[in-house]
Amino acid sequence: MASNIANIVFPGRFNPKTDKWCDYKEQLLCALDAAGYEETNLDKARSLFLSQCGKETYSLIASLLVPNRPTNVNFSDILRVLDQFYEPEVNEILQAGKFHKRQQLQSESVQDFVSAISLLGAKCNFVDLKRQLRDRLVLGVLDDRLRRELLKIKDLTYETAVQTCLNHQAALLDLYPDANETKQTPFHVTEPMDISKIRSNDCRHCSRAHKPGEKCPFIKARCFYCKRFGHIAAVCNKRSGKTQDISNIENSGEEATFSDRSMMGIYVCSENYRQAITADVMIEGVKVTMEIDSGASRTIISEDTYNKLWSIPPSLNATNIKLVTWTREPLKVLGEVNVHVKLGAKEARCDLIVVSGKGPSLLGRNWFHGLNIEIVGLCWSEDKITNLVNQFPGLFASELGEYKGPLVSLHVRADATPKFLKARAIPFPLKQQVNEELNKMVDQGILTPVNYSNWATPLRIVKKDDGSLRICGDYRATVNAAIDVDSFPLPKAVEAFVKLSGGRVFSKLDLKQAYTQLKVDDKTAMLLTLNTPIGLMKMNRLAFGVNAAPAIFQRVMSTAFADKEGVACLLDDIAIMGRNEEEHEQRLYEVLDKLHDMGFRLNVSKCIFAAESITFLGHMIDANGLHPAPAKVKEIREKPAPTNKETLRAFLGLYNFYEKFLPDKATLLEPLYRLLDSKRP
Repeated sequence: MASNIANIVFPGRFNPKTDKWCDYKEQLLCALDAAGYEETNLDKARSLFLSQCGKETYSLIASLLVPNRPTNVNFSDILRVLDQFYEPEVNEILQAGKFHKRQQLQSESVQDFVSAISLLGAKCNFVDLKRQLRDRLVLGVLDDRLRRELLKIKDLTYETAVQTCLNHQAALLDLYPDANETKQTPFHVTEPMDISKIRSNDCRHCSRAHKPGEKCPFIKARCFYCKRFGHIAAVCNKRSGKTQDISNIENSGEEATFSDRSMMGIYVCSENYRQAITADVMIEGVKVTMEIDSGASRTIISEDTYNKLWSIPPSLNATNIKLVTWTREPLKVLGEVNVHVKLGAKEARCDLIVVSGKGPSLLGRNWFHGLNIEIVGLCWSEDKITNLVNQFPGLFASELGEYKGPLVSLHVRADATPKFLKARAIPFPLKQQVNEELNKMVDQGILTPVNYSNWATPLRIVKKDDGSLRICGDYRATVNAAIDVDSFPLPKAVEAFVKLSGGRVFSKLDLKQAYTQLKVDDKTAMLLTLNTPIGLMKMNRLAFGVNAAPAIFQRVMSTAFADKEGVACLLDDIAIMGRNEEEHEQRLYEVLDKLHDMGFRLNVSKCIFAAESITFLGHMIDANGLHPAPAKVKEIREKPAPTNKETLRAFLGLYNFYEKFLPDKATLLEPLYRLLDSKRP
């Protein structure tokens, strides 16, 4: 017996979180049988199982067998109580309901679907299990054509149905090996938001609206009209007279190698069409109207345009650059020519590709650097922004701003007792960076070293997105508990949105280091003293972390812009709108002039000037109104499913941020709120 056991691998410790009891028990009984324990003599295996099952399972067995001990009962009794605990009797009617509702999921293989319905069917105690499995397989498959094929088979058996589904799946994979490449469904912010319903665009291969993840069967079909591959006649651009979408790639080899990684697309939208962005470019002294396309890696013109521009066209040079359509069909490249180009005041020599046929002239990315073109998402050019910065040099200066109004004074309650807290230890990887930031704040005049103070607050280190540190004081246990908080209310988001309604051109300004541009009096500076690793330092500016700071700063900003139309302000973010470019520019200059007179500084890298839309207070604002911000919607979509009440409350709070966009919100969220009941498991 000992030699047999030495060569047998037992299941080991049972983990109820990852292991199924029925599978574990079968493995255990098989191991015992292989070791020589007969079914009638399994009680001898009790000690072996109890020593292998783990502490948690042993404690569970002991609690289930009270008042008996596990070593005093038969092995069959131990298996029986574990069966009752881990696999209680199920309601056959409910299990049958789950079985009959089971459908093949998106991207679920036939093998996984067959396995799923087999496990469900085994719990239903069907008298005719094979027939039920056959019917569920036929009615539950995702492909309608496969279902019709199965229904045509006379006297269909379960085994035949499974084999037919497997053959169909294998044939699809052979015919369309890349058919699993599906297009991401975009979110249209102008529509009412419903996170549970995502609309798909019409497929460019067949014009049908596929479900998310569904494979298009016509991804490599041949068009009856143009005889090309990748679409059917219903979506043929040549048949409808639409401009053919093209993509281009650059290949320095002798043969064209088309790969997804090297492809750079040039797209033409047919839905929600907007006028192309064009520029009049002088090419060899001839004016050419070109579409500026950041999706094109190369600048191209058609053969037709090439022949019409010059009486004697420049000679073309041979090139290995290859062009393909969106469906990877090669285009004929006639050659390349180096031309003199002028756009505005910028001149350069650039390479131009000529292709066969007709089509728009596209100004691609290879000309951007030479002509000083940048895609920054703004209506203003880089030169105009530079002129604005030069017009207000003090407003965009690198040093910290200093508000020219009265000094800030915090009022300490009469019964408050000064608190002196020792400095906190700084993690060694951050120690040098923290010391450098403290010395920088001393140089800027924000901090001043002192020898003593009745008040001392430890540091709170906040890491920014760019890797830099923000040095704050943890004033919760010191100053915040001892001062009177300013009662000036922060404006509601809806008030800001009303001020910005009706605008068509928008700008957003960001104040540099916000609160720290407001100076405090000497008494308040000592009150805000920080206890740092390099000694005590009084705070000469209004500090982050002080609970009275937001209201104080908002009072200053609201008072300054109370009479300004089309200007909304919340703390250090200022939004400006105009019904046209002239009105917007007038209001923008008035705000900049006011900020300059107040002594503030702006962070030009975070400012947006003359844009068609801005993101403000978590919403996107444009000429069409208020919409959910795409980044916020993406965060909601990618949020993992809640696993307990705490994560469910967090998810509902995030979801309710956009409650104004949710139709039938109460009905939609009612089942989720029921899960928060105290008696719900």
